[in-house]
Amino acid sequence: MTLQHKRSLQAYDGRWVRLTDCRNTVLEGLCSYNTAAYNEVEFGEAIEGVEIGSFLVFADTIESIEDRQEYSGAFGHFDTPFGAVEQAIAEDGADCIEDVFLEGETEEILRLLRCLEQILTGKEALPEQERILNSVKQLCSTSFDDAVRQQAQRVLSI
Repeated sequence: MTLQHKRSLQAYDGRWVRLTDCRNTVLEGLCSYNTAAYNEVEFGEAIEGVEIGSFLVFADTIESIEDRQEYSGAFGHFDTPFGAVEQAIAEDGADCIEDVFLEGETEEILRLLRCLEQILTGKEALPEQERILNSVKQLCSTSFDDAVRQQAQRVLSI
């Protein structure tokens, strides 16, 4: 495992990161640190790790992790509009999408909305698409964030 700046894995807890695992899968998002004891109880593995979105990554499979907390890219903390985390959430369906809309940070919501926009623009069907679009409508009418409302409107206009 290579940790940028030789920081402990716990130092990334609650920070925006870009993580590459041993299979070269890149995950970008808000990082939550898990102790080995927690992972043993919850997942049956006594290895420390992190969660990014719905992904659990054990320390022994991390190739690199980059702190993006202070980074200013084209899309907030990142250079791409969305990534593997958001694609997995979209594939997992309405419950997972609604969880992000209700509990996610603004940047997580925006990344997911951009992902949904691309999927719908490509004319792909989403599982429970009508329910998802209703959730986007609700987000559009209740969000206090202008960027979230604008991105939600783009999704609804497709």
